Formats: sequence, C-alpha cells, structure tokens
Amino acid sequence: SLYLCEKQAVSAEKREVFYYQPILTRREYQEWSTRNLIDKAYRGSARDLVASLVEPRENDRIYDPTCGSGGLLLKAYKKVPGGKAALYGQELNAQTWALCTMNMFLHGVDDARIWQGDTLSNPQNIENDGLMTFQVVVANPPFSLDKWDSGFLADAEADSKGKKKMSAELDPYHRFNCGVPPTSKGDYAFVLHMLSSLDDQNGRMAVVLPHGVLFRGASEGQIRRRLV
Repeated sequence: SLYLCEKQAVSAEKREVFYYQPILTRREYQEWSTRNLIDKAYRGSARDLVASLVEPRENDRIYDPTCGSGGLLLKAYKKVPGGKAALYGQELNAQTWALCTMNMFLHGVDDARIWQGDTLSNPQNIENDGLMTFQVVVANPPFSLDKWDSGFLADAEADSKGKKKMSAELDPYHRFNCGVPPTSKGDYAFVLHMLSSLDDQNGRMAVVLPHGVLFRGASEGQIRRRLV
C-alpha cells in the first residue's frame, strides 16, 4: 500500500538512504483506501449480480466477448452445479489475455477457449462459418469505446473528403442491421455482437453498460428503438 511505502521510506531516511518520496499523507491514504475498497466491493457485487441474472445451468455454453482476466466468466461458471459448463471468451489486450488463460488454469478450468483479438472486427468464436451461439452471454465491456470500428475501415470506401466510415455492409456477420453505433461510442456495438451470439431457443444475456445507453439519441436512439 502507499502508506506502508511511506513508512518504509521514513525508516530508510534514518539510515541516510532515500528510496521513496511519499505522495499521500496518512489521511489521504485512508481516504484513498476507503474509496478503493468501495470500488472493489462494487465491482464484485456487480459481477455477482450479472452472473445470477443469467442463471447458468448444466451443459450451458458461457461466453464473455470482452473477458479481461476472466473474473466474470468464472463467477458465472461457479453458479453451475458441478461445474458442468463450457467457457468461451475473447480479449483484445495480449497481456490481459495471458492473465485470463492463467486464471482459468488456476481455477481448474482446463478446457476454456479464450481467444486473443478484437471481438468486433475479428471474432474468434466461430462455428459453421458464423458466430458461435451461447446459452449464456455476459460482459462488462469498455465503456463508450472510441474508434471501435477501426478494424473494419480497411475495406471501407473513402468519401469525397477522404474519410472512411463504418457501415453495416462491412460486417460479414450482419450484427449491425439494427443500426451502426457512432464511432466515438462502442457500447451498442458490443450489445449487438452479444445479441448475435445468443442461442435462439434458450439464450440469456446480462451486460454492464454506462447509463448513457438509455437516453443518447441519433444512431444509438434508433438502435434502442429497434431492439425494444
């Protein structure tokens, strides 16, 4: 902790050796620590809520398209009696993907299929030349991701000003037929991907999103109306 580092620095100064310049007072550290604990508790309770809402069952395929280090996947997995479920995920960041792979191993999930790459422009959980479908889809994607469509633009045609723009036709998996989210906010891009990955007969989905998805207009408003 930052406060303990400060105490070590004070001890080191007595030996006329300088290791660390403290940046927090004791009171500032206590306030920071309290906020950090509240934040961790919130994240933990949110994961528990998401995992409970989807009611994972035996033999379900459970998927997280932005799985991070795998915490939400494991929360859902632990809701299944006897652990009889298959886990699937994808993570863009290579280091986080490696942590997720290790996390699965440490929790005894040796057969989880966790891919590394851009879920939106290059989904890896593919079956019969289409998106694999799942009984359970959960996610806490990056909020309002800017330039989420950058992976699609290599095949886009430039307009008269030389700018390339995302269109539904650029997606071979037809996820954006309800509308294309704005480049600056990728929230609905992840939602549409998740919906396209749901099992038609028994799919359940839960996702954590910023509250702006409930009232922002323009293309997001159109997508929201079509989904409802």
